[in-house]
Amino acid sequence: MPAETGKTSHTETHSENDHSIDYAHSLSPLRGNRCGTDTTNPLLHHPGLIPPLLESLNMPFLIPKPVLADIISHALINDPDECCGVLIGDNNGAQEAKRIKNTHSEPIRRYEMDPVALARAESEADAKGLKIVAIYHSHTHSQAYPSKTDVNNAVQSWWTEPYYVLISLVEKNRPIVRAFKISDNHQVTETPITTDGDQYVETTRN
Repeated sequence: MPAETGKTSHTETHSENDHSIDYAHSLSPLRGNRCGTDTTNPLLHHPGLIPPLLESLNMPFLIPKPVLADIISHALINDPDECCGVLIGDNNGAQEAKRIKNTHSEPIRRYEMDPVALARAESEADAKGLKIVAIYHSHTHSQAYPSKTDVNNAVQSWWTEPYYVLISLVEKNRPIVRAFKISDNHQVTETPITTDGDQYVETTRN
C-alpha cells in the first residue's frame, strides 16, 4: 500500500509541519473520549511504559512495516467506526499491535477500549518482557492530530507516558499515520515515525 510516513467527530486544528506516514480513530475504559477518567486503573501507573531516552530526545519512533500495515488495516476494516488498540514493544520501538475492541455506544464518533482486552494485552506484553509503548486509534472524519478532548483526557487519566499514534481516514485511499507525545501540562509534541527498510515517501511537510 503506497504511503508517506504520517479521529473522531471533533473539529481539530493541526500543524502543517508534521512527520506523518501517508498511506496511498479512539481510547479508554481508558475511555472513548480518549484515555478516559478511570484514574484508579492500575494500568495508568505502570512504571516505565515509555522509553525514557527516546522521550527525552524526541527521537523517531520505530513502527515496523508489518505493524503499520496492521493498524491501517484495522482502521479501514472498522471504518466508519473508530478503531483502537495498543502497540507493544521495548526501548527500541514497537514490535506488534494489539487490537482492542471499541465498546463505546457511539463508535462512529467515540471510542472506549474494552478493559478486559486491554488488561490482557498488558499481561501478554509483561510475559514477553515488553510493554505498552503506544496507544493508537483512528480518526475516520478528521485529521491525524490529537483533539482537545484527546489531550484533556490523556492528562486527566495520567495516561501520558505512551506515544499516541493516530490514523486519519479523511482520504480512504491515502491513510495518514502520525505519532505524538502528550505531556502532563497539555503540550502536544509530534514525534517522527521511522520504519524498517527504506522510507516510502519523504515524510516531513513544510
